Amino acid sequence: MYIILMFLIFYYDKFLSSIENYGTANSKLNVIIDNALNSKPLSLPSRLSPVTKQIKQLELLTNLTLQLYNRQTTSRTSLRTFFIKTLVHQKFFEENSPCCQQWVMDHFDEDADFIQRNIKRSIKANRYLFSDEKLYPSKALIEHIQGIYEDSGVSFIETNNRYGINITPFKVLQFLIDYCRISLAKKDQETLLQQAIQLTLWENLFYKKKKSLSTGHIAQRLNISKSTLSTALSRLLGQGILKTKQDCSDARITFWILNPENQSLREKYHVIQDYLCYDQ
Repeated sequence: MYIILMFLIFYYDKFLSSIENYGTANSKLNVIIDNALNSKPLSLPSRLSPVTKQIKQLELLTNLTLQLYNRQTTSRTSLRTFFIKTLVHQKFFEENSPCCQQWVMDHFDEDADFIQRNIKRSIKANRYLFSDEKLYPSKALIEHIQGIYEDSGVSFIETNNRYGINITPFKVLQFLIDYCRISLAKKDQETLLQQAIQLTLWENLFYKKKKSLSTGHIAQRLNISKSTLSTALSRLLGQGILKTKQDCSDARITFWILNPENQSLREKYHVIQDYLCYDQ
């Protein structure tokens, strides 16, 4: 009887000990959970622009294209001029290196006089500084571009070198170069606004899985008047880049669709896929 009693006492102590250990472990777990729930979100470095991770990459690109379109003071309809500027800016603000006229000519199959005139115009407008046969951004250009990137949601860090900022981690300017190059190679005669319209339809397709958008929805997304938008849409329709369909219940409403048979769009689709994969 004594042996049985001692046996029961032994295992009862073990039982109490296990309950105590479980309580301690459970208490530690609760502390971990409480700390996780109550912890403050990680703050971005102070030198990082206030951008977010909440903005999807295609939306960011649409925002940037629209901001660049709105803030262009000259040649708003010339995609060739925009392409030259983007090539130069890519060297400045993504690579943080100087640029030269010959490099632009090597990367753009365009008339040399046209390229030189555009660069000279930018130097005269105090956008570029010319030193030792190389181009550098002026302080005015850095401030101008920084404002565009902040309003668009493009992430960048400020630098202490002569370029002022460095776009990171996503190479948005390289994307615009690759995307626009296709339009220029196909002689599509597109404008920067038409590029923004395409990107709006792409983001709608990729993120909302919807193939079409009404004129009103595109105008709202780009924050432009329907009259300005209608002109751009009509040209895209005439070039075979977009297709239309009417609303079944209201013939006054037109929906716009990226034309899957258009060769330019097929190539642009791969550029977008590569960019999104790079981002991830």
